[in-house]
Amino acid sequence: PTVDYVYIRNAENLSRGFGSPMLYRADPSKSGTIFAGTSVDVTEGRGIPSVTVELGGGVIDQAPYTKRGIVGIRNIMSLLEMIDDAPVPPPAQTVLNGITTVRPTQGGFLESVAVDLGKPVSGDSLLGRVVSPYTFEVLEEIANPVPDGYLILSHLTRNLVHPGDYGYMVGSVE
Repeated sequence: PTVDYVYIRNAENLSRGFGSPMLYRADPSKSGTIFAGTSVDVTEGRGIPSVTVELGGGVIDQAPYTKRGIVGIRNIMSLLEMIDDAPVPPPAQTVLNGITTVRPTQGGFLESVAVDLGKPVSGDSLLGRVVSPYTFEVLEEIANPVPDGYLILSHLTRNLVHPGDYGYMVGSVE
């Protein structure tokens, strides 16, 4: 899958400065929003400003994501006064306060029909279908369980999936 969002951790100015249109404010009181044992877990524990970037991946051209990553890192370096360049202003940003992971229950080829990453997706809209690679029968239709969400992870090409794999992640603002 391909992913596109930035966590707001203990340095909101740096998370915003990276320049992603989608931001996620993790809530330590909600299970599954903060992961122990990561490098950010260590840096935050030491009071070091921390940013977690989820950007790119999947079986697609990574050049646009690489370019955005370089601009984002340079922006953070500018904000930290590590370089003299002025940061590139971020686009309009949406802050999510919840993420729902949607996983297929069947294995096969996942064919996405969802909106582009970062775009609004209405509740119950079709995200994709799992199709048998042997018979081309639709084994499962995957609907968006989030009323009025934003797509932040999707398969942008047809991919083989197993039951329980990452299918989609939909962020919510409520």
